[in-house]
Amino acid sequence: WRVKLHRRWAVALELHHADNPMISEAIGEHYLRAGENGKAYRYLAQTALRLWQSSMTQEAWDLSERALLLTESASWDLSETAFARARICLLRVRAYVSYNRGLWEQSESILASLHAVANGLGERSLAAVSALDRSITLKRLGREEVGWNMIGEIIEDARARGDRRTVIEGFRRQATFEWERGNLDSCEHIAS
Repeated sequence: WRVKLHRRWAVALELHHADNPMISEAIGEHYLRAGENGKAYRYLAQTALRLWQSSMTQEAWDLSERALLLTESASWDLSETAFARARICLLRVRAYVSYNRGLWEQSESILASLHAVANGLGERSLAAVSALDRSITLKRLGREEVGWNMIGEIIEDARARGDRRTVIEGFRRQATFEWERGNLDSCEHIAS
């Protein structure tokens, strides 16, 4: 009877408060206790992202850890697209918390996954940003040339698509690279 009760609570909360970040974690918890891991994963991942966006980093990380345990079963319970969208939320949290903690290898790996999933969903802007962030991570790992080349490829692709925002962001990353190398003239040239 508890499983049914948790499912009813989850459905009721979902109907009336699905967009409320204060309630979405509870919806995920009720779905988890009702045995609906796919829906639980989706709500926990979305809530983790909202917490991270609100600068509640540790809370976001902790919730992402709980959602991570549901990944395999959620991949079976949700449609491919729904799972990928929820996974993007989880990957964003884990990539950027790792990045901010200086866990470069972990961040680089997660950013590569985020890039692939975002590309698969046609989320070009998110894919580009994750690749640009990955290039900085590669630099931190001592693979500066690989990171630099990655930025160049992203700029070329963005130019071909007419995506000025990504081109500008790519140039900003190149200027940062040159600044950190101590090449101020090159930094100024890129920035102008």
